[in-house]
Amino acid sequence: MDMDFTPKFAKQLFEGEGGSYHSWSATEFPLLAEAKIGAGFLVLRPGGFALPHYADSSKIGYVLQAPEEGQNMPVPQINNANKWVKNIVNFPADIQVERAGIATSLTGTNFPFLEEAGLSCSLVKLEPNAVHSPQYTTVNMVQVFYVVKGSGKVQIVGLNSKLVLDTNVVAGQLLVVPRFFVAAIVADGEGIECFSIKTSTGSAIGELTSKESVFNVISPLSVLQFSLNVKTEFVKFFKEKIGKSEILIPPKN
Repeated sequence: MDMDFTPKFAKQLFEGEGGSYHSWSATEFPLLAEAKIGAGFLVLRPGGFALPHYADSSKIGYVLQAPEEGQNMPVPQINNANKWVKNIVNFPADIQVERAGIATSLTGTNFPFLEEAGLSCSLVKLEPNAVHSPQYTTVNMVQVFYVVKGSGKVQIVGLNSKLVLDTNVVAGQLLVVPRFFVAAIVADGEGIECFSIKTSTGSAIGELTSKESVFNVISPLSVLQFSLNVKTEFVKFFKEKIGKSEILIPPKN
């Protein structure tokens, strides 16, 4: 059965004096149900307060907008608060390419609590017209992207090289990349910022067109030639190019 990969906005479920709650319905977004994932966001007005609550599953929260200058954001009054809280924005970037952007990941290695939660997350900020080259999810992992700022174009390729999504995305939209599917992002003229959550504690992501590409470990060249059904000259050219490329690619001009 064909799945709907179209990025979607959340729907408001509640609004009160203190703020509102919005959610993506698994009924209207079947990919979430297929992956057994839920997603939502909370909007608090100045002085608003979210009552303590619990869930029967692990969750990751990302603060989209910090309090204005002069306001103090509440923090847990416990000695080991850092066990549950990390500032990914100020965390050392895993990848930083001039005129392309940065990519930062939190996994069970650098944020042990994620090991308990069985999740990991990453933040990607692309400069105007930069490209996040194709990556694919592996093992039993699903990746969920939320567009925090800006806009761009996303392509997702599924099994048997079938293009399942080729569309523009804007801030506020959510999209899901199932396991073994390949996704690439191209930023528009204002750039794009995406926060993603993965249903794995490690960085179980494979690259296709960078120096970390899986194609770089395929040997001899004849194996790659027959796999891609191309000439030897093209294979040599292809491996030379990806051997010099980063996962984040700046615009040509």
